[in-house]
Amino acid sequence: MKRTRIGLLLHEYDLSFSRDFMDGADSWCREHDLDLVVFSARSPNWPFGFEYQHLSVYSMIRRHSVDALIVLTGIQCNYIKLDEYVRWLEPLRDIPLVSISIPLPGIPSVVADIVPGLTAVVDHVLHVHGRLAPLVITGPVDNPESVQRLDLVKKRLSINGIELDSSRILVGGFNTTASYNAMEQFLKGPHPEFSCVIALSDMMAMGALRALQEKGYRVPEDVIVTGFDDIKHASYHSPTISTVSQDMYGQSRFAASIAERLTRGESVPLVHEVPCRALFRQSCGCVAKLEPKINAVDESGNNVLWHVAFSGSPGYERFLIEDDVYRMRNYIARLNTVFTLSELLETLQHDLESFRIQSAALVLYDERITCKKEDEFVLPDHARLILSYDLDWPEMRDSEGVSFNPRQMLLPDGTFSDRRRKLVVTSMHQQEDLLGYLVFEPGKMSSGIYEILCVQLSHIISFDLVYMENLLIEENLGALREHLEKTNRELDSMSRVDELTGLYNRRGFLALGQQAIRMYQRMNKGGLVIFGDLDGLKYINDTWGHDAGDRALIAMSVLLRKAFRAVDIIARLSGDEFAVVAVESNRESYRNIRMRLDTLLAEWNRSSGEPFCLSISLGSVSFGKGQYNLEKLLSGADRLLYDEKRKKRQARP
Repeated sequence: MKRTRIGLLLHEYDLSFSRDFMDGADSWCREHDLDLVVFSARSPNWPFGFEYQHLSVYSMIRRHSVDALIVLTGIQCNYIKLDEYVRWLEPLRDIPLVSISIPLPGIPSVVADIVPGLTAVVDHVLHVHGRLAPLVITGPVDNPESVQRLDLVKKRLSINGIELDSSRILVGGFNTTASYNAMEQFLKGPHPEFSCVIALSDMMAMGALRALQEKGYRVPEDVIVTGFDDIKHASYHSPTISTVSQDMYGQSRFAASIAERLTRGESVPLVHEVPCRALFRQSCGCVAKLEPKINAVDESGNNVLWHVAFSGSPGYERFLIEDDVYRMRNYIARLNTVFTLSELLETLQHDLESFRIQSAALVLYDERITCKKEDEFVLPDHARLILSYDLDWPEMRDSEGVSFNPRQMLLPDGTFSDRRRKLVVTSMHQQEDLLGYLVFEPGKMSSGIYEILCVQLSHIISFDLVYMENLLIEENLGALREHLEKTNRELDSMSRVDELTGLYNRRGFLALGQQAIRMYQRMNKGGLVIFGDLDGLKYINDTWGHDAGDRALIAMSVLLRKAFRAVDIIARLSGDEFAVVAVESNRESYRNIRMRLDTLLAEWNRSSGEPFCLSISLGSVSFGKGQYNLEKLLSGADRLLYDEKRKKRQARP
């Protein structure tokens, strides 16, 4: 029986903030023999470089890949408004969904009750430490969690007689870099006096701390700094950070339990609240900087001791990370010596195993997909499983090289053994080119190491594909030059150019077009033969004269050159007839060509100043798979052309 799969959608797999959520969900899945599939996407409208390509991961979240999905909604709304994100999730609504941090309409949601913990932090700073000049660092202005936290801080300060004006609010974007930059800019110019910084996330607290320390501020002596979230890094920072623990591990674990119940068709409460609590550490002075036993002091004054698993581990963990970074540096250096995909694949399984990855599957699309930031990614219906391994099945390699439809399955059946596992799904891309995706079972190394590994693999795969394409192009160009030289010799004694339009005439087209088709036949590739008929040429000649008819033919030849590529062979066969051999084209590219040509025609008809309008009827057939005779292909295209003409006549009023 197929094991139930719980999905977890987050925006950065290697972010400290993500770790507790992954660990909590995985702990529940491990105890209940469920698979966890982590989708490392990005927030919609992601503003940083080409990482928006990770949004393609959304298209892989379907019924065939997971049975229920947990969404970290709060962090996903960093760069998109909540109502827009709800619409963004619409394609996933056939999957049972669970939201963490923000309640969504009709979706079971696990949210943090921030009021007790954040209220305790504000009151603690004001009344215990007497810091009455606060500075607040908030997240993105439209993020619902950021708005909720800021409103609560403002309200609590107001109750204590302190009105927070805009000069005391910095926007830190829920990340360390943005918070550092905001604090640095604040400190450069004239600014109000402040004695404490209330940051609404630990990441922002760390950024602010660094900026303050660089300017000579002592924490907590000169300035108290507090955060929110209680990520693990907050316990190890210097100084350790006073914060609000929202029990992200517990939230995610409970969300996984709800997701499992939804897969069984059970009813669940729409909203479940997890209480938050305040933890006071070195950054407010409640724990001494050299205190070896106490992690924090809670709001009741009780000491929270270091967990036995954490005690004494930071130094050891640092050496482990140094070893991992050294391994990664050496691997990147070796990748720079690889020039072909086959060379990469020869050792890729061993390489991934050396990073303690227990199982992995590398999927490449049949063609690289160029996806700009404004484009909507459409998952192709063809891909290949380039490499797969599972240490449970060291002898199994039968699935490698298998073509499959990623719209119907995340991976081909039988790619991995049926034991329980946690998998990460991440996009493989290089700038604007989407290459495919990697599904892997991470080991014990830092998640940041695995993210770097994926980036480097994407880079080298893209390089290898371009290298091989260039080799093929050079090889084909050499063959094409030979064919062109032979063709030129054969055409020396005949005219091959139409004098009026400058396109090939019939003889030139039949000779050069057939040569091109034969060359692509040898490469086992295909394309299209397109036949066209300028609509109404006789009417133009009869109404406005043959000079107008010539202008119409010349204009159409110019538009055809614009609509097709330089490598395509375009001809005026006779009278009002045109033809094209479009190499390495298919039905999808033909639709794009037709749309481009229709746009060019519409623009010409609007702006030409001619008394007539241009229109053309087209028919197209594919060559390849045994169909390589150009004249027969032209006949087939001609028949389809007249079908289009007949439809046009029938559509006239």
